[in-house]
Amino acid sequence: MEKSSEKEKEIIHYIQQSLSDIQYGSIHIVIHEGRIVQIERTEKLRMDSK
Repeated sequence: MEKSSEKEKEIIHYIQQSLSDIQYGSIHIVIHEGRIVQIERTEKLRMDSK
């Protein structure tokens, strides 16, 4: 159980970090049979046209 709990904390930390770092884009969390199996992060870089 300890490994599972530690892994869950790691996943939550990664998601929180991704949310705070990204300005434009998306974060997709893929769930299979009730468990997170994949996290995809797509970031867009906005260029100022001036």
